[in-house]
Amino acid sequence: MIKYDFIYVFAYILFLVGASMNFRRIRYSFQIMSLAVLIDFFAVTMPFSGFKSLVISVETNTPIVIGMVTGVLVWILFVLAALSRIVEKKSVISVISFDGMISVIKVLWFIDLVTVFYGVYDL
Repeated sequence: MIKYDFIYVFAYILFLVGASMNFRRIRYSFQIMSLAVLIDFFAVTMPFSGFKSLVISVETNTPIVIGMVTGVLVWILFVLAALSRIVEKKSVISVISFDGMISVIKVLWFIDLVTVFYGVYDL
């Protein structure tokens, strides 16, 4: 595995740890999930700003495009989940929707990782 693979997998595992802490209502779970999403975001966007060591040097193919779209969808859903958690923190409906969104994000992020790795390594 290349160094960017480790970064992406580490971010996903960190998100899973934060999500499991969230479902058990442990403090700082939201901060851990936020850190994981930020690590993923910067790992994807930093090569465009000049960090050549994180550049994936493969041709664009269908799995990579699907992975990019699901990755952006994960970021958007996490922002929406964060907003729903912040706006109505005391509401039971908000907690259910936040937990549901986190579950959807976990699945989409897994699909993102698998499709990008499939596209990069042509499995």
